[in-house]
Order: sequence, then structure tokens, then C-alpha cells
Amino acid sequence: MKVIYRPEIAIVTRVAKPKVFYVPGIPGPPGVGGGGAAKYTWTQAIAASTWTITHTLTDFSHVTFLDAAGRMFLGNWQRISNTQISAGPFSPAQSGTAHIS
Repeated sequence: MKVIYRPEIAIVTRVAKPKVFYVPGIPGPPGVGGGGAAKYTWTQAIAASTWTITHTLTDFSHVTFLDAAGRMFLGNWQRISNTQISAGPFSPAQSGTAHIS
């Protein structure tokens, strides 16, 4: 049997099934507080096939669309500028919300 020790794990080999044991180590320093990911919600009150969304986020990677009844639907989007997104085209035209994060 061979035992390999690393700071966070111990691996035992040369047995029928190698086993990995997680060994608790010394806790690291506390992380920097971030307050959570930035989010923005856009409301499209009037149904439209294309939405031009103006937001206040500096960085984001995800947009979720919900129709007026709160059901998620798929839609394409692209950045127009640092503060604007173009979403759609939607068929039929949609009203609802876009949740940006």
C-alpha cells in the first residue's frame, strides 16, 4: 500500500479500489467582501418584438427573459454599448422583464 499526502488530501493506492480522504487543513484568511453579484431588472411594459434595454451594470454575462405571466422564454441578445442591450426579435411580440446579472 502506498499513501500520498498533500496538504488537503491523502490518496491510498495499491488496494482494490484507491481511496481519497480529504484531510481538513488550516483555514485560509477571510475573503474580500463583495456584497454579491450585481443585478438589474428591465421591465418592458408594452409588447414589442425587439427590446432596447438600458442598464447600469459595468459587467454581466447572463440575461433571463420572463413574459408578463412570469414564465421564462428564450431570446437572443447582444451588447450595443456598455450600458445597452438589444434583445429579440421575439415572435410573437412580448412584454415582461429581463433579468441581467
